Amino acid sequence: MQIDLTVAIPTWNRAEILDQSLKEIIEYIKPFGQRIELIVSDNASTDSTNEVILKHVNRNAELNIVHYRQRENTGYFGNFKKVKELAKGKYIWILSDNERIADSLLGKILNIIDDSDNFAYIFLANRGEEEIIETTFEDCFHEFNYKMTLISSCIFNNNKEKDSSVFSEFKSNSFLGFALVLTTFLHSKKAFQIKGESFRSIPGKFSYNLVESWTYDIEQCLKYGKSLGCISDNDYSLFKNNVLKLVLDFHMMNFKIFNKVTGKRTFSFDDAYLKFKEFYGDCENMKLLDSLHRINRTQLFICYILRRGMNKVFRTLGLKLRLPYHR
Repeated sequence: MQIDLTVAIPTWNRAEILDQSLKEIIEYIKPFGQRIELIVSDNASTDSTNEVILKHVNRNAELNIVHYRQRENTGYFGNFKKVKELAKGKYIWILSDNERIADSLLGKILNIIDDSDNFAYIFLANRGEEEIIETTFEDCFHEFNYKMTLISSCIFNNNKEKDSSVFSEFKSNSFLGFALVLTTFLHSKKAFQIKGESFRSIPGKFSYNLVESWTYDIEQCLKYGKSLGCISDNDYSLFKNNVLKLVLDFHMMNFKIFNKVTGKRTFSFDDAYLKFKEFYGDCENMKLLDSLHRINRTQLFICYILRRGMNKVFRTLGLKLRLPYHR
């Protein structure tokens, strides 16, 4: 029987969270039987992850569940690569082990697969009123750009023709999944968008390096997309400006105030600022990080408290509260 969709979960040392995730998603898969393949790749966990996976496999022998256990920890890249290699579905959806999906989502995805001959990917907007929209690769990228780096937002074509070259070129790149999505442009220019709530993530630890990921890694992906013809010069600029405003501004503000930052920290605030300046210096929104760099910690903390306290009032009035360092 044709496997229409592979749902893949790379995991490591989060047995309790994984147990709940598998319990939920298996119930959603059951009505579709063998049309969906579930892959769980354990990256040599040292907790009870292996036992958790085996429990669900044994309880659901009628389903197509693939359990793979790495002999040694291969890192994010190695475990991600393994689930892509194992996947036999026409389309693949790679989820984190801490994500919960909407109960009706798999049916919507399979309906799109049934009704469309070929397409590059489905993007899960995870917002707005429930709706399925047929679009193009380029239009969807223009609308969501940096959000497509969250790989669990994309169900993408599982054509393996370019996999070996992508794995080689993007070895250790934290946005490997994004590079694979960009590659689907070679197979089809058609895409879909599913609006409405699709999934949510349970907070967990992150292991990526904020600076390396949003400079070297993302630059490599963007240049790759431009070489494929799926990222225009305008979208390249839009992407970087959105990253500055909607990703880095938040993380760097928290870094300066609380000395905390998402993922691995092997850098100081000043070092991070200089590296971002090197990559984003020609972007209009670099002024946000410039202002953050100039303002002292005490002033910034006051701005932060004011924004936290006043946001509800301003939202009610339909206004946006602007911090002094944004002026």
